[in-house]
Amino acid sequence: MVNNGDKSGDWFGIVIETNDNSKAQMVQYLTTGGEKKKGRYRWSWRKESVKTFDDDYSNLFSMVDAQNLDHTTQEYAAQVTALVDWDEWMQVFALRHMICDWDSYGFVKGKNMSIYKPDGDRWRMIMWDIDHNPFANSHWSPNVNTNNLFQIDCPTMRNKFFQHPLFRRAYWRHLWELTYGPTMAANCGPIIDEREAAIIAEGFAPASTTAMKTWIADRRTYIITQHLPTVAASFVITTNGGGNFSTANPIVSLSGTAPVQVAKILVNGLEHE
Repeated sequence: MVNNGDKSGDWFGIVIETNDNSKAQMVQYLTTGGEKKKGRYRWSWRKESVKTFDDDYSNLFSMVDAQNLDHTTQEYAAQVTALVDWDEWMQVFALRHMICDWDSYGFVKGKNMSIYKPDGDRWRMIMWDIDHNPFANSHWSPNVNTNNLFQIDCPTMRNKFFQHPLFRRAYWRHLWELTYGPTMAANCGPIIDEREAAIIAEGFAPASTTAMKTWIADRRTYIITQHLPTVAASFVITTNGGGNFSTANPIVSLSGTAPVQVAKILVNGLEHE
């Protein structure tokens, strides 16, 4: 059962005659006394009806406070991982950037996303209104020259969330999974062909899907050649020069490298992220 559902959105024309368009951001809107400005959050993070009318923003405020801690501290990592399904968030952000769907929170805009906190669970990020991607309305070429994989308008996401090694690694992992998974021609091609055939069978004459397939292929090639090589690594344990060793110390730090597609490492059967 959903406990909290908050939808991000631009603040369109709220200030009369200024055409204000303030984007939803995960920032702390505070009064002079240090209290949260609930009215300000209502505009950019408006609550959806769940069970009955609920104007309690305490769960959202707790998450905003955690996101705005010093991202280099252990407290930040502990609080954010406890409150946010960060792996799912990065999966959503990776998909939006993979298809250049810029009109969304976590990319150029501050809208077209919903965050939900199920009872007893962490905040999740849900996409909606995906209509500004190149399949429907091309805004960028697949070979965009700027590093738009990290074009993120929200300063909290850009300067904290995406800078933390654990979360940033998850973002790269999901980009890798998209590149070597659903965007491969052998995987997406048959699905596109099936949809096209179904439309034709109904008596319609759709536009050719060639441009769509070409864009996906070019986008995939661009990420493989220009971005994934920057984080390529082999799986290597560098502690003790990579050689076997034993110790009586109950605490041991292991150092090394691993490909971004590695999500967890097992040590004595226990998972370590």
